[in-house]
Amino acid sequence: PMRHLIWLLPLILQDRTKDLKEACDRMDKVPSYHFTVKVSVEGEEKMSFEGEFFAPETLHLRNEKMEMVGVGKRRMVKNGEEWKEPGKGARELKIPHDWVRKVAEKCGVVKKEKSTKIGTMAVDIYVHTLAHDDARESYESAGLPLWASVVDWTKTKNGVLFYIGRDDLVYKVEQRFEGRSKDDKKVDNLIVVEFSGFGKAKSQIPDEVKEKLGIK
Repeated sequence: PMRHLIWLLPLILQDRTKDLKEACDRMDKVPSYHFTVKVSVEGEEKMSFEGEFFAPETLHLRNEKMEMVGVGKRRMVKNGEEWKEPGKGARELKIPHDWVRKVAEKCGVVKKEKSTKIGTMAVDIYVHTLAHDDARESYESAGLPLWASVVDWTKTKNGVLFYIGRDDLVYKVEQRFEGRSKDDKKVDNLIVVEFSGFGKAKSQIPDEVKEKLGIK
């Protein structure tokens, strides 16, 4: 009956979790991409890096201070002039679209808010508010465990925006954290991960590193 359909309509309109899952699955099939990660505090950029991913598990990360190449669990790091294997306590490298999937899996109901353009691609923006523990976990998985430890997550509003292209690929993810720290200072942090060059990323991995890690 019609009244049942009217009751279901808000759910049909709002929950678009399946769209996110399909976009993450589609990212698994992309042979390569370029990505950037930027972390801002109160509107000021504090950390950024960029890199390329090559399927199935090669990752090249770099910024002004460091450079790292990983293939699965094996990796080489460059601090200064020399490439070497990292020490035992080195953090595991996260493949960017796997991180997106992990964040998306923590999202309950996701709402499709509006559409915009990134370059020539039309993208739909999906919005979700993360619960406290999920926000902390996603913050840590973005490589910021120390920052996560100082936030009072019970006093923080945590929003995630997923920008999904009409080609069903993930173009951008924004995580916004607003609230207070444990010593009651203002928290206004933003993590932005952007993807581009799908299937067209060019390798900048030095030959010596390719040789040591067995990259063809």
